[in-house]
Amino acid sequence: LISRVMAVHRLVVVDFYDFAARYLTPHQEDIHRVLAIVAQSVTDLTPPDQAVMLTAMIADRFISDKSKDHAIVVGMNAVREILKRQPMGITPELLSDLVDYAGHRDKAVHN
Repeated sequence: LISRVMAVHRLVVVDFYDFAARYLTPHQEDIHRVLAIVAQSVTDLTPPDQAVMLTAMIADRFISDKSKDHAIVVGMNAVREILKRQPMGITPELLSDLVDYAGHRDKAVHN
């Protein structure tokens, strides 16, 4: 509910991102819902450093060579949704790392 209010009214509640970051693990129950809530809370008014922190954390925990394909897909989708809302929410290094997944063996990962 808080993320929806933040999105609709374009509120910035910095502590919400720190709170939600604790639940960003691939083994979290209903991780799709948690990532959707986090992505929904990001707006164009979200401080870029908070969005960078979220995208870096998602990439670190979900998008790696050791991750399962399903976790990579979920992480990439979450990062994409965050960046739709706050385009300044990624570092050039992380962007180049994520671009490397374009040739991934799973079609859902590189779409």
